[in-house]
Amino acid sequence: MGIRASAGIRAPAGIDWLVSAVGEDVALSFLESVGGQRIQVPRTAEGSRLATLYGVDVASALSAEYGGLSVKIPVRKKWRILAVCAGHHSDWTGPDPD
Repeated sequence: MGIRASAGIRAPAGIDWLVSAVGEDVALSFLESVGGQRIQVPRTAEGSRLATLYGVDVASALSAEYGGLSVKIPVRKKWRILAVCAGHHSDWTGPDPD
């Protein structure tokens, strides 16, 4: 079972483009898998190892933003916790993410 998030928890700067491109659930799953690690982003997503591991949508978004570069994927722990908690608890009243 994948991570289930809740719309309404604003993605922080630095990953908002990824959330816009692939959706909150997919972005959360990707960050849970590789957050804090450095990865090589292919210039072209299709047929890449990144696409095989994380899906064409994630690979395409990363290639469009960082194609050909080595990038450290942000952790964004506070946002991940808030988004996941809000997705599982409709009465979440915690603070807004920074």
